[in-house]
Amino acid sequence: MSEGSSGNKPSRPNPERELTENRPGEDEMVFYYSREKRLAKAPQRVRDLYEKSAQPKFNLLRPLTATKPLATLFATVLILSAISAIVAFSGITGRSYKFQGNSITVEAQRYQGTVIVTVRKKPDPEARTAKGGGLTDILISPAGERGGESSGFSHRIVFSPGKEEEFRMVAPFDSRELIFHIQGESELLEFRVKTR
Repeated sequence: MSEGSSGNKPSRPNPERELTENRPGEDEMVFYYSREKRLAKAPQRVRDLYEKSAQPKFNLLRPLTATKPLATLFATVLILSAISAIVAFSGITGRSYKFQGNSITVEAQRYQGTVIVTVRKKPDPEARTAKGGGLTDILISPAGERGGESSGFSHRIVFSPGKEEEFRMVAPFDSRELIFHIQGESELLEFRVKTR
């Protein structure tokens, strides 16, 4: 029979170890921890991380392409940026011009032997002068010919001060590029627009 059943104290797994009756409090507990011993048992990759003292070089591209989804997102942003730059520099969406305290965008589209011209006017928030309005004369002529009354198309519009407006007109000729002369009460603006 075992000693536990005979009324004696049960046997301990390690009878040679002395028991301590005085246990230290939580604030008196001492922990034995050796980083060197733990690192000696660690894999080589972990030891290499601790041994490197130099910081890694700054790399802007690595965090953006660290994973496959991040790389795909980064490539998509680059492609969309390139497309928008090409569209902006090709003049497909029209260019913006400053005219009498307004921002004017002109687009021209060829349609069945004529050119449909769209003029959009927005008040320019950066303009120091009052948002201009009033009578505005527009002379449109094909780029291959010299400007003049016979080869051009003239139209008069009225800009309302401080409002966003859009005007459409049809020029009775077909040309790949147009020359615009916009004459206001105090300003003259000349530029070229490619048709779509």
